[in-house]
Amino acid sequence: MQFSAGRVLRRSFTVTIQNFVTFFVLALIVSAPVIVAAHLLKADDAVGMDPGVRLDEYGELVITDAKGSPAAQGVVMLLNMIAQGVLAGALSYGVFLALRGQRASIGVCLSRGFARFLPIVGVSIVFGVGVALGSLLLLVPGIMLACAWYVAVPVTAVERLGVGAALTRSQDLTRGYRWSIFGMFMLLVLLMFVVMTVLVGLFSTLGVTAAAIISALVGVFLSLYGGVVGAVAYHDLRITKEGVSTDELV
Repeated sequence: MQFSAGRVLRRSFTVTIQNFVTFFVLALIVSAPVIVAAHLLKADDAVGMDPGVRLDEYGELVITDAKGSPAAQGVVMLLNMIAQGVLAGALSYGVFLALRGQRASIGVCLSRGFARFLPIVGVSIVFGVGVALGSLLLLVPGIMLACAWYVAVPVTAVERLGVGAALTRSQDLTRGYRWSIFGMFMLLVLLMFVVMTVLVGLFSTLGVTAAAIISALVGVFLSLYGGVVGAVAYHDLRITKEGVSTDELV
């Protein structure tokens, strides 16, 4: 089997739909602390959960660009970074079972994700900080790092490696396929942009509370799908480059 970005996205969508309830509840459990923290710190915008609508003095809904304080945004972004890593690790086992035609329970997936909690947190933080710093250098280094480290979290969860070893392992697995991963990443960004643009249009007909809830739930789903894509990409890279089977990965 040859690694293909289009194939990864299609299979990821199929796996997500077939296991929607289990995976969505799993994502909601992991994301809930971030959603609560973002609301309490008034930094929903830091993780894309702010619907951007407010009531003006005439009682009309208007789109705004209000943002939380830099400190609050930083805390929420860090929590979100950790949550995304834990979610990706928890989803890996469920995705492999799904690709084998089986289903995993929410409890089993969570136990798999939290079993490697500290290394996953370490990889997630290094990934986020490294890509952010690289992006400050004319963007290109950040994109290169993101593509090279794209499967670092699944590597950590499945192969039980430490932070440095997992990042190096991800670089080895993605070598030769980073343009495909870049294309896949850009398609995901485009998908998120389109979905959020459509929802912003719908927000004008909803109340503020309903809009905020829908925005948070959509954010959870997009995080879920991104985690599934990462696990499927790791699965396909292992099969393409090393000839392992799905059974061996499980």
